[in-house]
Amino acid sequence: MVELYVSWCKGLANDKEALKILSSCPLITGVEGYNFYDEMESFKAAGLKMSVHNPIKPLGINLFDKGLTSNLKRKENQKIIQAIINSDAKVIGFHIHYTSWRLELFALQGVAFDESTLPSLPEDKLKKSMIMNLVKLEKMINQGLPDDNKKKVIFETYPYTNFNLVKERKNDVTGKHLAFLRSAGLMNMPEFLSSIFNDKRISQNPNLGFLFDVAHVFISIHNLANEGLLQESKDECIKNIIKATAGRVYQLHITGVHDLGGKVYGDKQIEIKKDPVSIYLLDMAKEILACNPVSTVTLEIETGLAPVPHAKKLVQQAEMVTKFLELKVEK
Repeated sequence: MVELYVSWCKGLANDKEALKILSSCPLITGVEGYNFYDEMESFKAAGLKMSVHNPIKPLGINLFDKGLTSNLKRKENQKIIQAIINSDAKVIGFHIHYTSWRLELFALQGVAFDESTLPSLPEDKLKKSMIMNLVKLEKMINQGLPDDNKKKVIFETYPYTNFNLVKERKNDVTGKHLAFLRSAGLMNMPEFLSSIFNDKRISQNPNLGFLFDVAHVFISIHNLANEGLLQESKDECIKNIIKATAGRVYQLHITGVHDLGGKVYGDKQIEIKKDPVSIYLLDMAKEILACNPVSTVTLEIETGLAPVPHAKKLVQQAEMVTKFLELKVEK
């Protein structure tokens, strides 16, 4: 049994018809988002559970920031801690390399990029900060809770895309930016993931694990392979990633990938279809489910629609995905 969550959209909490569509679907447990502190009661009143994901996003920080936990302890950020506590999901996920998303906005949408957000530390020190933050977060979140109520504190990687290969871009990224994007993408590789789970602070704490976003991993490995940056085949690399994280995946994010042209893929959180790439992603998900204690699956799909058609689309997606993966959903 898994809990299946779907993506939040603007206005959803106040649309009774949309809420009814979601709550009446036996395949949907609830809604996932990062910034709906004031809306949680509306969803719960409608019979939907809540999954809080990457709640530190509004602060512009990620798992590599040394001051992450001290930042969360500030008075003005107590609502974030409260949202984590009130979240119904058995997991709470945090991102690494938030700067990748900022560079995507710069390259594809022309949004100004703040150079000060580009990490200057080498990978070994970033990894040290990440592990330290995971350990501290798990202690902060689970302290005093009975074992049955403790949450799995998990990390999620970002995908790699060389935006200079995208024809419809607004800006080129510099060589320095591209090197950063590649280093972030390489954190999807089995070598990096194995090094995390081989660290005793992680391996000996069963409440720490991985949020496997099938699209993020696929995009990274496909684009790295396309640029000749892999020493093995794409398929073999993905199998090794699944092997490296086996037993420690507690949440799956499922979404389609965006074809940016020129054999380049990007992350747009689009719907899953019946095309070969979508089927490949679902096959990945099936392999991951077979070797992990996954408790939470999220259809991280941004439809761009108003609440009612958004809800209807996600019900359709839930029906297709649960059938393909043979999922039994816990309401």
